[in-house]
Amino acid sequence: MSKKDKTVPVELEERKAGETAVIVNKKEIGIVKPNETGFTVTSNHGLNQVVASVDEGLNLLLADYNLHG
Repeated sequence: MSKKDKTVPVELEERKAGETAVIVNKKEIGIVKPNETGFTVTSNHGLNQVVASVDEGLNLLLADYNLHG
């Protein structure tokens, strides 16, 4: 039997120095912050990676959350 998809609220919170916090179910799952070559993604599960865009960083954080959350 398959599980029914459920909607999960995702919030983006702009912070100082261009940082964007990603919040799922009122819990912060990671941060995307600009650097010299693109953006650095840091998750609460230890993921630390450089990506080219904010959208790519958000997708990476959500994929990590779905895998480990």
